[in-house]
Amino acid sequence: MAHASSSRETIINDEDKNMSPNHSEENDEPRRDNFMVHEEGTQSNSEFTNPQMPLAQCMLEQSKIRQQRNQACKDHNVAKHESQKEQQSWLKAELPEIVHGMRSDVRAHFLFLLKVRDKDFSSLPAPPSTEEREIAI
Repeated sequence: MAHASSSRETIINDEDKNMSPNHSEENDEPRRDNFMVHEEGTQSNSEFTNPQMPLAQCMLEQSKIRQQRNQACKDHNVAKHESQKEQQSWLKAELPEIVHGMRSDVRAHFLFLLKVRDKDFSSLPAPPSTEEREIAI
């Protein structure tokens, strides 16, 4: 008996008690219960290539394909991470050493951008002590 789940797909769910549990009545091929089928009769999962293939073998092939995809994805992510690390190390090697004069210029420019250039920071509260930090946590 087929139940319609949408206009495009149906779920095959055989509830006939008279049928053999391993084979269908029409021909001598293994039964395939509870999987998605398009109206045209083609299976919705693209990994199912041979309709004569037993369900267990199809599931095994699907599992292998998923494992290969997962491994390829992991390899891609590892390669991407390694290339990012290499790029960062190249950038670090290419950047010039910041000399003291340049550091003070960068600091002055930073303060200018923050618009705190000629401010008096003595009125700011002291940073929290370790005890205050522990209490806050």
